Amino acid sequence: MSEPLSPRLAADYERDGFVILPGVLSAEECDNLKAEARHVLDTHAQPGASVHVHVAAVSPPFRALAEDPRIVRPLARLMPHGVMFLSDDIALPVLRAWSSRADGDEVPRAGNSTS
Repeated sequence: MSEPLSPRLAADYERDGFVILPGVLSAEECDNLKAEARHVLDTHAQPGASVHVHVAAVSPPFRALAEDPRIVRPLARLMPHGVMFLSDDIALPVLRAWSSRADGDEVPRAGNSTS
């Protein structure tokens, strides 16, 4: 039997259209998924890209995550007609570096994150 749906989780979903499930994944699992995200970007995305769509199609670990009961069970209580992931994207943050011009003004210079 599944645990009852928390009112906070239901309210978050109703208000935001998404939920955050804290503590579902261990720190090691998160580190492994970060490394996998970097691998997917390096091997499947355009050079220098920080975004890739349809991750589950190219990554077994992300495909398994979309089927993980720790994720699916709470969502099934929010979506009783079936859980559907409409987007499975990787979007790594882009770091901004600042450059000083000769006149003393600082201007942003975009660069891809390597972490």
